[in-house]
Amino acid sequence: MVRIPLDKPDLIAFQRAWPGAKREPGQPAYIVGGIATIWVVWQLPSLIGIFLSEAIPTAWGLGFAGTLAMLGLTYSLLSDRSTWTAAAVAGAAAVATFALPLKLNILVAIAAAVAAGLMIEQAERARQRLKGGA
Repeated sequence: MVRIPLDKPDLIAFQRAWPGAKREPGQPAYIVGGIATIWVVWQLPSLIGIFLSEAIPTAWGLGFAGTLAMLGLTYSLLSDRSTWTAAAVAGAAAVATFALPLKLNILVAIAAAVAAGLMIEQAERARQRLKGGA
């Protein structure tokens, strides 16, 4: 028997599709299709990065690649109004306070983002309470 390593999202999707613990028709095709899709989605951007790496000047260094990676991770976390607002406030605060010494603009951006996110969430909770009480 071949064991296929599964990631948590694969396993959760599989268990939702087949909640019973018995073998049923379609299970192998379902899991192989999921694994193949994830593999292609993982490999395609990697290959694009490998082939387009010549287009990026070496003077930009690894800092540029790290910044792009962080942007990709950050974008995937933007799911609602409060996180979008916090991200926009953080970006604006970081740019506005760029002249601060010791890269303190990053600290200011973090504090501003947390404050903005909390204020938006509090406003949304208050709106829900008003809507529910009316």
